[in-house]
Amino acid sequence: MFFVVFSFLAFTGLVYFFTWWYVRGDKATDAENYFMAGRNLPWQLVSGSLLLTNLSAIHLVSMNGTSYKEGIVVAGWETLAALACALMACYFAPIYLGLKITTSPEYLEKRFDGIVRLFATMFFMIDYTVQDLPGAMYSGAVAFNQIFKVQESLGWEGTWGKFGVLSILVWVTGIMGGVIAIVGGLKAVAISDTLNGVGMFFAGLAVPVIGLSYIGDGNVAQGAKTLYETNCDKFNMAGGEGTSIPFEANFTGMCVSQIYYWCFSQAMIQRVFAARNLSHAQSGVIVTGLAKVLVPLIVVLPGIIAYHVLAEERLAEDFHADEAYPRLLAKIIPNWAMGIYAAVLAGAVLSTFNSNLNSIATMITYDIYKKWFDRDASEEKMIRVGTFAQIVLGVVAMLIAPFYVFAPAAYTFMQSISPFWTCGGFAIFMVGMIEFSFKVHIPIPSSGFRSRYLSFDINVNGHSVSPLAAKICYLVCPIFYFILFTRTEIHFLHSQGIVALFGIIFLHLHGYLYPLSDGEVHVMLKRLKKRAPARGNIELISAQNTGLPNGTSPEDSVKEVDKGDEAEASYRRPWPFVYAGAAAISVFALSLYFVFHATPKPIESHAQNGTVFACL
Repeated sequence: MFFVVFSFLAFTGLVYFFTWWYVRGDKATDAENYFMAGRNLPWQLVSGSLLLTNLSAIHLVSMNGTSYKEGIVVAGWETLAALACALMACYFAPIYLGLKITTSPEYLEKRFDGIVRLFATMFFMIDYTVQDLPGAMYSGAVAFNQIFKVQESLGWEGTWGKFGVLSILVWVTGIMGGVIAIVGGLKAVAISDTLNGVGMFFAGLAVPVIGLSYIGDGNVAQGAKTLYETNCDKFNMAGGEGTSIPFEANFTGMCVSQIYYWCFSQAMIQRVFAARNLSHAQSGVIVTGLAKVLVPLIVVLPGIIAYHVLAEERLAEDFHADEAYPRLLAKIIPNWAMGIYAAVLAGAVLSTFNSNLNSIATMITYDIYKKWFDRDASEEKMIRVGTFAQIVLGVVAMLIAPFYVFAPAAYTFMQSISPFWTCGGFAIFMVGMIEFSFKVHIPIPSSGFRSRYLSFDINVNGHSVSPLAAKICYLVCPIFYFILFTRTEIHFLHSQGIVALFGIIFLHLHGYLYPLSDGEVHVMLKRLKKRAPARGNIELISAQNTGLPNGTSPEDSVKEVDKGDEAEASYRRPWPFVYAGAAAISVFALSLYFVFHATPKPIESHAQNGTVFACL
């Protein structure tokens, strides 16, 4: 146990040291530096922070726990995220960075009004405080309990004994994670996320390698063959009705979850807002999408290996699926390395915790405090408000986290409750942001040799949708989902898709019946994308030729404006490979559904259960 504790403290201490060393010269005395890292994050930190904000102990523990029960079907949460990343990089990132907004609810104010912005902020806060933060803390505590054998050492038996142990571990890790977010701001969060991400990938990828070697008696390839042949029912990504992701759900609620999370959720896209420029934002998101396709090797495959290796343990009545991953580690990982894996799990917990805390503080500071209480708040006051918000909501999340012990599978439970606040937001963001047009040519019969066509333009947008429609949608969608979730047997992902589609239809129908006036549409479009270009100031400066500093000619002023214009153009210049990268990660993700589609067939056996499954 000494080596376990020592390696844990050593790895965690190194992450804290390098984070401090990297930001030691930065003084986050203004709000933009504290909350947005000065809008200067390179693509490496954008990608690293995105990945570790998303990947938490809930993935390592609970997703592996779900794959332990259901198999590779749960990988859909990871692989299909690549498609959402592609959409974010190609379509949404240019919109966000073009407006230089600080929070995603701020966009909704530009498109609708301040009340819609407030609604979005409140729903995001519920999401992070009730779901993301407690889920991450709970899963990390479960893993630490298994690795360090805390409950066994204290002798606290039963579910309530476990509840008490998990409460202690949640508070210890929560305080550790809160320090980075509260003291260092977004830049410190991004750096620690990236460092922990490197450790997670190397340590995480070692688990399936060691596990397959364990199964194959030292031969990884033989272990993989044995695992597949004896558990091939676990390697079918097209899930059935009894799984957490029925195949049809990939086209309904799964689309809603992925797009909402990767394109609209403040905790994720705040890193995109803080990118050095559009090119760094897009390349960082594409690299994240590529990593997400590979993540199932870390958060899904070990669960299937655990199902094979823990054949005896799983028969115990008190065995919980969320314990599969830490029990597998205890069985196959050398004792001296267990501390490193505990540190990796701690890093995953801390990264999600401090990232979400920083995002919550950003929304409370900009979307609530500065917007509604003190428009002229000083930089120091805004940082104080953000710090206080992180402390309060962090405490609330830590109080909620231990109660997840009463949920049958934490990851599936979290996903099933999230549509209460995601469906309405998804519909409003999509209607407020998606617009496209195309020409239609219809051939007309003609007696001559020349072909004739009827041509017309089709414009798809939500320009006529009013703020009132968005407010009603935010209030009605949770009620509709509650009815479907509690009164029907419809899978929660299908319910999520139904409610989101209902929201989109309602918004467009309301916009058709009670549209915005032409003047209101003009003002709204001007707020969003009809900003006066920098060159517009050149003629004004040249014509006035007054009020210039001594020794400064009008020509010098024009040059300064030109430099600003060039800087703005450079900031908005897209990554040259964004479309190729988006296409590549999308094809890579979808190809897995063609590779892992083996359907096992039952065959008679003289085994005790009479029937086994094999890949024939």
